Amino acid sequence: MRTEFILLTTIFGLFVFNIFQAAEPLTLIQTVPSPALRDGDFDHFALDLTGHRLFLTAEKGVVEVFDLRTNELRVHKVTP
Repeated sequence: MRTEFILLTTIFGLFVFNIFQAAEPLTLIQTVPSPALRDGDFDHFALDLTGHRLFLTAEKGVVEVFDLRTNELRVHKVTP
């Protein structure tokens, strides 16, 4: 039983390694500057699939809305 488990785990590991090794590396297509981002980190992301938008929270009180169709970035300030 233990030998079968080790054999199956090894075969699975080699299969997964082969899949990831065959994939093409990612290439940078475009950059979009983010004026609200100052420290280099985002707090949260939210995706709106039907509206084709990506919501990002960059700094306190700022929500950036990225339109995935047009690659446009809109900055909205949120006040509590």
